[in-house]
Amino acid sequence: MSDGPHKSLPLPRRWQDLAERGANPAFSLAEVSEAMLVATCKEFGGLPIEKLRTAMHAGDQIGLFNDAAESEIESLRVACPGNASWNALIDCCIDEIRRGGIGSEAFHAACEAAIDLKLRAVSRQIEEHYLRKESGRSAFSMRQRLSGSRKAVDAASVAAEICGSVDRSSSRARIVKQGGLDDGVSL
Repeated sequence: MSDGPHKSLPLPRRWQDLAERGANPAFSLAEVSEAMLVATCKEFGGLPIEKLRTAMHAGDQIGLFNDAAESEIESLRVACPGNASWNALIDCCIDEIRRGGIGSEAFHAACEAAIDLKLRAVSRQIEEHYLRKESGRSAFSMRQRLSGSRKAVDAASVAAEICGSVDRSSSRARIVKQGGLDDGVSL
């Protein structure tokens, strides 16, 4: 007997937990959204955000030379080579600079865009995996639940938490397990 297609999902455990909750109709949309929020915080939690903030002049200084800031941001790719979330964040920062954005507002907008990109990519990957491993009906159900939970997650507040705070320990984010007698499936 199989534990379900979420076990063979080629993603880190945090996203497998999201897929497990998304596939199980016993979990409410709020619980699926909670798993998505926790996985997102863990995904971006270990990245060197402060280096990127400094390069984008999002602190007290506002950069006057956008070309220099863009090349400095581009050079930060080596800080986390091969990390798709880090590369998406760098790309979004460069896009904000090219749009004329400067300062902390532009940095926050770039963080929000990178989070949205990551959530969309992971949702597609989970849906495609379920389409291969399960029936089309379960993949459609997964798409609906992940789409609903993605809409319920406030990307702006997640971006503020991830890109704004200095202490972004990825271990702080945990999925709350139901342990009490009254905790369980709502009727």
